[in-house]
Amino acid sequence: MLPLIRRKSRNADNGIRMGKFALLLSIPFLVYGISGIIPRHPPEFREFRKSLKPDRIDRFLNAKSPKAMVRTQGGWLWATGKDLASKTNNEALIFIMANDYDRAAEILKQVTQKDRQFFPARFNLGKVYLRIKKHKEALLQFKMARNLVPGYWNNYYYIALSYQRMGDYDAAEHYYKLSYRHNPYHLDSLTALGDLLLEQGRLMDAKKRYLDALRYDDGFNNALIGLGKVELKLRRYYEATLYFRSVDTSKPYNKELHYYYAEAAFFAQMYATAVEQYKLLLQFPQDPIYNKVSVTRIKFRLKQAQKLALQSTQ
Repeated sequence: MLPLIRRKSRNADNGIRMGKFALLLSIPFLVYGISGIIPRHPPEFREFRKSLKPDRIDRFLNAKSPKAMVRTQGGWLWATGKDLASKTNNEALIFIMANDYDRAAEILKQVTQKDRQFFPARFNLGKVYLRIKKHKEALLQFKMARNLVPGYWNNYYYIALSYQRMGDYDAAEHYYKLSYRHNPYHLDSLTALGDLLLEQGRLMDAKKRYLDALRYDDGFNNALIGLGKVELKLRRYYEATLYFRSVDTSKPYNKELHYYYAEAAFFAQMYATAVEQYKLLLQFPQDPIYNKVSVTRIKFRLKQAQKLALQSTQ
C-alpha cells in the first residue's frame, strides 16, 4: 500500500523555494569541517581585494587626523603623522631594524602609556614582546589593539600566535579562524592554522588547511612549505624535498623553509643540497625558527652534511 501523499499548498511551495534559495546563498561562504567552521573564499573582485590590502589598514581607524594614517613595511606599522606619538613609534622601529628589541620595547611602552589609543605602537609592542618571548605581555597588547581596531585581521592572527606560544592550542585555533574570517585573502592564517595542527600531530587536518590555501593560490609558498613538512613528518624525505624545491624564494616565504629543506635533503642523502640550505638558514639569525632549533645544532648538522657530501664525491 502506497503512503498517503498530501498536496502542498502554493504558499508552502513558495516557502520551501525561498528556504532553498537562502540556503544556496549561504553555502559558498561556509565549510563545515571536523575542527569547526572556516569561511570559504569570497568572490574575487577588484574593489574587495583592494580594500583588504595591508597598506590600507588606516581605513579601520575611523579617524580624520593625520596621526591615524598607517603604512606597513616588513610586517611593522609605521605611522605617517607628524605628531610626537607617530615620530616616537617610527623611532622604535629603527631600533627593531637594528635587532635592538629591548630598546624598542621601552620606547613603544612609553608611547602606549602616554597615548593609550595609539594603535600602531600597541600593535608593534605586541610583536616586539613576541620576539623577546614575553608571550603573556604580547597577548595583552594584541587584545588591546583588537579593541581599538576590531576589523584588522592581523590582531587576531597575532593573538592566535601568542596563545600558540603559550601552549593554549584551542584558543590559538579559534583565533586563527577568526583572522581568516576577517580577511579570506590572508592565506597566512590558513597556513598558520595548518602549522598549529601539525604541531599537535594532526597531520591530515594540517594537510587539509595547506591544500585549502593552495586551492586559492596554487603557488602560495607557505602552503607548499607546509605540505613538505607533512611529508617530512611521515619520513617521506624525497617527496618532502620536491615540495620545498617548488617554493619560489623570489616571493615572500617563511625562512624556516631552509631548515626543513636541509633536514629532508640530509635524510634523503642529498648532502650537497643540505649543505646549501643550512648555509642559507644561517643568513637569517633572527628568524622564529630559532625558537625551535638552536644555532649550535644547525652548525653541527652543517658540518655533518659537509663531511658526508665530501665522502660521497670520493
